[in-house]
Amino acid sequence: MNAFEKKYKPSKKQFIIPTIVFILCAVTSIFLFYQGKARSIDPPKASFLVPGTTILDLTQSGRYTIYLELDTLFEGKHYEAPEVIEGLKCEVMKDETKIKVEAADLSYSYNRNGQKGESYFNFTIEEPGSYTIITTIDNEQMKEAVLSVGLKNEKMVRVLQFTVGASVLMLVGIFEFIGYMIYGLIKLMIYKTKLKQNTY
Repeated sequence: MNAFEKKYKPSKKQFIIPTIVFILCAVTSIFLFYQGKARSIDPPKASFLVPGTTILDLTQSGRYTIYLELDTLFEGKHYEAPEVIEGLKCEVMKDETKIKVEAADLSYSYNRNGQKGESYFNFTIEEPGSYTIITTIDNEQMKEAVLSVGLKNEKMVRVLQFTVGASVLMLVGIFEFIGYMIYGLIKLMIYKTKLKQNTY
C-alpha cells in the first residue's frame, strides 16, 4: 500500500472491527435479557376479589406489592382488567392501625400460566400477622376486579437491571456500528474522489 492509499483508503479493519463489536454487543444483550427473564417473579399466591374486605395472614415483615390481575381465572370465573382502573382504592389495617398504602414505586409485571398481573400498590409492615385489606371501586365501567398480594422480592430489581443493561448494551452496539460505518463510507468516498483526481 503506497502513501496515498495509506492516507485515504479505508482498511478492511474499519469495517470488520465494528461489525464484530456489534455482534458481541447483540449476543451479550440477548444473554442479559434472557437472564433477566429467567429471574422473573412468580405470580403472588394470595388473590382476592374487589371491592370487598379481605383478611390475610402475612407471614413475613417487609415491603409488599399489591398486583392488579389483568387476565386471570379466580374461583372458576375469568376476569380481565385494564392496566389502570380509575377509582380503585385500597386500605390496609392492622387491628385499628392504618398502614400507609402507596402507588407502586416501580412497574413490575408477570405472565405465568395464563395469569397476568401488574404492580399497583405498595405497603410495608413491621411485623407478621393478620392484616385487613379494604378495597373499593368507584367506576361505572368496572364493577369487579382481582387483586393479589406478594412480598416484594429483590430479584425483581435484578430483572430490571438485567433488562436495562441489555437495552443499553444493544444501543451502544448499534450506535458504534452506525458511526464506524458512516466514517468508513465517508473515507471511502474521499479515497475514490482523490483517486479520480490523481488519475486525471
